Amino acid sequence: MTASDVEERVAAAAIHQIAAQLQAGMSQSSIVLGPTPSAIARVNKRYYYQLVIKYKQEPQLSALLFNLLNQAQKNRKGLQIAIDNNPMSFM
Repeated sequence: MTASDVEERVAAAAIHQIAAQLQAGMSQSSIVLGPTPSAIARVNKRYYYQLVIKYKQEPQLSALLFNLLNQAQKNRKGLQIAIDNNPMSFM
């Protein structure tokens, strides 16, 4: 999952809030790695932060991610949230 914004503090605050919500909504066997700045932290005047969810079986995960994405789209302004179910590389 990636959060980006033209202001670094907005992107960082959003991804930390998302990480807290994920940890509260998932089982103890799942692990949230991050949030961290992306390997290339700034691209085209946008700051990128990312997190990775490590799990074997998490039945509520898709519903939780759907709710987080809907919340982000309602309060959007300049913030962009992206979910990649099968990341091949990390930016």
